[in-house]
Formats: sequence, C-alpha cells, structure tokens
Amino acid sequence: SQPSQCALRSALWFAIGEHHRLIHPMKLVIFGTVLGAQVAIASAATKCDACGSDASYTEAISTDGTYQKRTITASGCPNHYNYCTGKGSDGVPGCGNIGAEGSQTEATVQNHAFEIPASPVIATSTYSV
Repeated sequence: SQPSQCALRSALWFAIGEHHRLIHPMKLVIFGTVLGAQVAIASAATKCDACGSDASYTEAISTDGTYQKRTITASGCPNHYNYCTGKGSDGVPGCGNIGAEGSQTEATVQNHAFEIPASPVIATSTYSV
C-alpha cells in the first residue's frame, strides 16, 4: 500500500520547515443577502487543497449601531483529506477509480461570510410572509 499524497506532503513540509507556505490566488467576491444573513461567495471556482490546509473558520463579535453582530467567515473547504475517488471510471477529470486515490479534489473555495445577531432571542410574535 502506498502512502496518500497528503501523508507524503506532510512529511515533505515537515522536512522543509514551517517557513514555506502555500499561497492561493485571491478571487473576486460577490456580496448578497440570504435569509437575512450577509453572505459572500467566491465568483470563480478555485480548488481547495486536497489535504485540508485551505480550511478556515473564524467568528468575530462587533457592534453595528446599537446591536451586536456575530460575523462568521469560512473558506468552505474541508479540513481533511479529500482527493476524489470512485469517479475515474465515469470520466471525471482528476478522480481515481473505485478504491483508488485521484490526483485532484472536487471541493472548491466558497469564501462564506455570514452576519447574524450576536445574542439571538426567541421571537415574541410571528407573522406570515
């Protein structure tokens, strides 16, 4: 059994040291609103790192006028091994056949950004839209 590409790269990065980093190109971001939350979505499909190094998640509390809001940002990338497997025989580029590791991931950077109330409360009344 051969080691996965992630295991090989981890060993390589360990050998090189932590002064070298992978750099990914910046992409344009389109802002919009979904269900009352502010959302940012990447405009171009940038592939996530197949070993999980692109995964990110942060939360920040800030005040907007008299209300506190929680801003959640995340890359949308998995934080684990995610090389494409099992789709190579279907002709999906970069994917391995069943049981075989492919050479790419299908995961793409999403650049999520959500703004929600910092301290949500249960509504005292509701109405139909």
